[in-house]
Amino acid sequence: MTLTRRLPADEEVFESLASRVRPLTLKSEPVHYAKVFDAIERLVGDADVEDALRARLRGLRRAWEVSDIDGIQTQAYSMQSARADGTEATNMVSDTQLAAAWLYADLVHTDARGPKRQALAFPFRERYAAAVRVFSHLAALTVATMRLVESLRDSRLLTEDDSVWEEDVIVGASELVEEVRAFVAPLSSEMPDMRDSLELTEEWKVFTVTELLRQNPANRVRVVLRDDNGDVTAAYNAAVARRRPDATPAEWDVLVAGSIMFKFSFEIRGDRMTSAHFRDWEIFDSTNELKLASTRLLLEIHRASAMSFEVGGSELLSLVPPTFSEDERRELEVFAETVEDISSIERLTGKIL
Repeated sequence: MTLTRRLPADEEVFESLASRVRPLTLKSEPVHYAKVFDAIERLVGDADVEDALRARLRGLRRAWEVSDIDGIQTQAYSMQSARADGTEATNMVSDTQLAAAWLYADLVHTDARGPKRQALAFPFRERYAAAVRVFSHLAALTVATMRLVESLRDSRLLTEDDSVWEEDVIVGASELVEEVRAFVAPLSSEMPDMRDSLELTEEWKVFTVTELLRQNPANRVRVVLRDDNGDVTAAYNAAVARRRPDATPAEWDVLVAGSIMFKFSFEIRGDRMTSAHFRDWEIFDSTNELKLASTRLLLEIHRASAMSFEVGGSELLSLVPPTFSEDERRELEVFAETVEDISSIERLTGKIL
């Protein structure tokens, strides 16, 4: 004859099921089944409850008691083994002991004590096979108990806050996506304690696309704006966002203020770049924050007489910034003030406008 016992296709999913049911089997837990039924019986008491509901309550409690995994009772079958010559015979071990040994020796602990220890004389697969039946039955009893509690709620014998029924018990997602602001600081920096302040210290900088690119030292560029006297009016830590040394001529794109891409071409001789040419710029304004940053940069450029790009402390190239008419400058100023107000509202409300 062939004896076939079906097991779950996914062993880890079953392990999760057993772990979730486990608190109802532990006497030390506040949701141990005996405590749950004691509470329900006190609640029902002498209330006007249908006989069918009381019978359901009694029957369900008895089902839990005979399924208790702390004992040695046989729920469906027991096992004993010996060598073919009749030697090394084991004790008769119930499916309850086998299942409990799987839980405590194979899943959540490394040892099995008391009656469970006798089950260690059997292979791991036998303990698991017993656990599949025992804990699947406990899961079914758990669902039946929840349905009983729901019936008591519907009969207005049980009143609980709505959150008891609405709170999530599973995540229900394969990934979590959130819009956040990230910050970066030197390795030795300490994270501020939010109980003291929600403000970050000066060493923490917003982790922008520019900062991400600048994690590679080869991408670090400093952009400096100067007036007619050669004094610095503004400076930006920029980054190379794209380089194509194999192109003819070679191409180099620099992201400034996280919002404007300056595009250059170079002639390359050996390992040196020569004859730099400014090709174009591209303004990114897909969000109000980007619009604000690019507009402020354009205003700084308007006020400057020279714009230099420095790498490793040395000037790589210098540009004469484009000039704007007075009307264009005023339009940029009004636009910057307007977008700044909109961005402030977005931060306060958490809504994108």
